[in-house]
Amino acid sequence: MKTLIRYDATYFLKTPRWLVFVGLAVFLASLSIVTARYLDVLIEYALRAEGVENIDFPPPSVHDAYEQFFSNMTQLYTLVVVFVAAAFFTKDFTRQYLAFVFVKPISRLQ
Repeated sequence: MKTLIRYDATYFLKTPRWLVFVGLAVFLASLSIVTARYLDVLIEYALRAEGVENIDFPPPSVHDAYEQFFSNMTQLYTLVVVFVAAAFFTKDFTRQYLAFVFVKPISRLQ
């Protein structure tokens, strides 16, 4: 099992896929700063369209933007890890290596 995980991790780091994942996660998380900045305006606009006009929202702070950014970063990286692990599992399943994972240690170099 350790051999499979080590092989999959080194294969993933040798290809440029990890750059795409990191770049996409940083880009999407940086959009959350813009969302945190204008969220009060969007909510007031939506409530005004529904006829609710008595609720005032305080302006966002820098702390709100950082909190939103780090929250989205952790969510995105969790999804990336899940998708990469699913891809490795699918690849191992199609090559029929999974029968040997819990039975005996294997090496893909042979």
